Amino acid sequence: SSDVCSSDLVVRAPDTGRVLAVETRYADPALNGKVKTNTQGDKTGAPWCSDWRRFAAARKVVLVESAINALSVDSCALQGVAAVSTQGAGNVRNMDWRMFLGKTVILAFDNDKPEEQGALAGFCPGLYWAWKAHEALHALDIPCLMLDADDWKTDDDELINDLNDILQERGVDGLSAALKKLEPWL
Repeated sequence: SSDVCSSDLVVRAPDTGRVLAVETRYADPALNGKVKTNTQGDKTGAPWCSDWRRFAAARKVVLVESAINALSVDSCALQGVAAVSTQGAGNVRNMDWRMFLGKTVILAFDNDKPEEQGALAGFCPGLYWAWKAHEALHALDIPCLMLDADDWKTDDDELINDLNDILQERGVDGLSAALKKLEPWL
């Protein structure tokens, strides 16, 4: 019902604008059977961007896992920067990375704790998929760096998971600062 839905996002093809899917993000997943998002249509390999014209003009792209994080980057209104969501970390394996040719990509995937079981047991999913994206982008000679998430913590030393959480915790200025702090070892 509409009282549990926070937003509907239209997923469009970057080149034609054709509608590929509509993703619904629920404000309170607990009220929707613990489901955070639901998609009508196929978003496999279909990235999301709020403005593909801004993407075309951008020199730098912040690549994130979800549309809410891309919108968080957009809220900073950084000159020459566009945000793109992979529509889920696992969708990294389905992306056509050639769309990033001529741009610098900043990977800002979720700051997850390691998985306890399953195929990624022992791995932090966000970092695992960020490295997969990093490898794919470098294979095409696309400059790519990762954000340094070492200080993604609350005042109580709790882990901050993603860019939207940073925006909520620290505001636009705090998120803008986090977007400038790159991993020093890459």
